[in-house]
Amino acid sequence: MGVPPRTPLTFTLGEPLRGHITHFRSIVAALAIGVVVLVGCGGVNHANPVLDRAPSAQATSETVVAVEGEPRQISFARPGGDAYFASEVFPEPVYRDGLDGAELNPDTELPVRWAEAGLPSTDTRETVVIVGHNYTDRIAPFYHLREVAEGDTVALALADNVLTYRVEEVTSLAKGALLTDHELRRHKPGRLILANCDVIDGTDTGDNYLVIAQLEN
Repeated sequence: MGVPPRTPLTFTLGEPLRGHITHFRSIVAALAIGVVVLVGCGGVNHANPVLDRAPSAQATSETVVAVEGEPRQISFARPGGDAYFASEVFPEPVYRDGLDGAELNPDTELPVRWAEAGLPSTDTRETVVIVGHNYTDRIAPFYHLREVAEGDTVALALADNVLTYRVEEVTSLAKGALLTDHELRRHKPGRLILANCDVIDGTDTGDNYLVIAQLEN
């Protein structure tokens, strides 16, 4: 990409990534069979994304049907419907790499679906996992996972429709914890997991931060 390589992320990552800045464009704004460990790290020296075209599921008496496909946009909203974050989703999924496949290091700062998890759809039988970088010294889109609260909604815009998920839990897990027989590694119909490297006040906590939501429509 014409810049120094990123520091690979492993399940025992102790140092925050301090690589190049990949500029991202905000347009308004893991787990299945495997484990998510992401870059550690998010200061506050950049403006938050501007919300101008957040995906939304319009009220209708008809059942929403969304065919399986890659998510294009993601947004978060409060229970009353006020959107507070939205972002594009990188169009290609991320795969594990590194020795023994123990690294997950997206080449983009945009949120990205983990390839080993499920594809979102109305009738998916799998857990969908979307991951994103977080930094100690600057803001990337998934820095905002810490703003999500239980009861909020997550909207995923696909090619043909918008899926709405209700947040059931926000939690932190030690990096590496999901290498064990953790419940979140199993498929669950309609489950969505968002994950980043947890950062508090510019300090990498050594954990992954997870938002766990369930499909509503």
